[in-house]
Amino acid sequence: MTKTALIYDRYWKYIVLLVFTASIVIKGYPFIAHPRLWAEEGVIYLKSAIEFGWKSMFLPQLGYYNSIPSLTFYLSTLIHPRLIPYLSEAISALFWYILLVSIINLPRKNYNALFKICLAISVFSVIFGKTEVFLNTINLQFISPAIVLCIYLSNDCSSSNARKILDNFLLILCLFNGILSFFIFPFALYKDSKRKDYVRISIWFVALFVHLYLILSFSGNSSIGWRLTKNLNLTLQEWDSGIIGFFYNRIYWFILIGLFVGIIKLPKYSEYKLSLLILAVSLFGLTIFLECTKQPHETFLHSRYLVLVYTLIIFNLFLYFNEIKYSKNIIILSTSLLFLGLNYRKIFAADICLECPSWDTQYPNIYLKNSDVQFHPLYKNKKPWSFKNNPYILKDDL
Repeated sequence: MTKTALIYDRYWKYIVLLVFTASIVIKGYPFIAHPRLWAEEGVIYLKSAIEFGWKSMFLPQLGYYNSIPSLTFYLSTLIHPRLIPYLSEAISALFWYILLVSIINLPRKNYNALFKICLAISVFSVIFGKTEVFLNTINLQFISPAIVLCIYLSNDCSSSNARKILDNFLLILCLFNGILSFFIFPFALYKDSKRKDYVRISIWFVALFVHLYLILSFSGNSSIGWRLTKNLNLTLQEWDSGIIGFFYNRIYWFILIGLFVGIIKLPKYSEYKLSLLILAVSLFGLTIFLECTKQPHETFLHSRYLVLVYTLIIFNLFLYFNEIKYSKNIIILSTSLLFLGLNYRKIFAADICLECPSWDTQYPNIYLKNSDVQFHPLYKNKKPWSFKNNPYILKDDL
């Protein structure tokens, strides 16, 4: 690559990072002015960190590990409680930056600058469009699979030992941050088998067996089995109420089917074509899994679930478009503008809950015995998420 090309490659990345930072500041300002913890961040992970200290980092919650919020809220016990929401928002933003940097640093020989810019615009227009996942650690589990996918797209080229160590660390963190990254496993196994990367294959199998054990040993409300039974009944009821409505709420199935057909019709067989087929089938399996294990009060997938589904669909679409010979760049640019247009109204909408309890009124209660601590958002009955505190160690000097 010439010196001029290197300078160009460097500066467009700086511009993308600058625009992304400005977007986070604009959308995130209300959350900085009115800091909050989101739902399970408070009632599960903060409470666990207060009661169990460093052990909370290794305790599964609701039948699986969620490494990022577990680590975040243990660290939060080491700082003043008033700063806890800022720590959560900062760590969440860090992983958004990791995803962005992973996209814009995809190998130049496989993906040109337009591809990477349009991919970043499409992905983050979807993520920014859902306030539920914005700057909180609990919903990073819906973004972790995209980071895992970027790791494997980047590893198509040779990398340094330091980069491999960093990628493996991120992979471990993402694999133990919920269970949704495991739907990248068939694609990853194919890639690692071709490269004979037995270290990474071992990481996958260890994480997989640990989570299978946790899932199968967890019972009660919110367990996988309980959700499966509830969702099956709800899906049958929805089907009986109207076929058109049933499929209208599942447009992503039609996109995946169309994508699958398009990949099959690619002119020649190649390893790239096979990897796209594996990824498309895995995404179809992911949508079925989410349909079966979503919260039973949610009739169909929306919000955080759709962030994951459409983010991975966007990756698969762009990887497919990258194989088209004619008008490839026009198709990629048009797709990016389409996703931007569909989400532009929500991209900078903060949807801050002014009726929810202020963190300034809640954080003094964190270490007070038998006190109620309340969090965002409100339930349908207008009551906030909350827990009654009874920690082993009380702090009276706050």
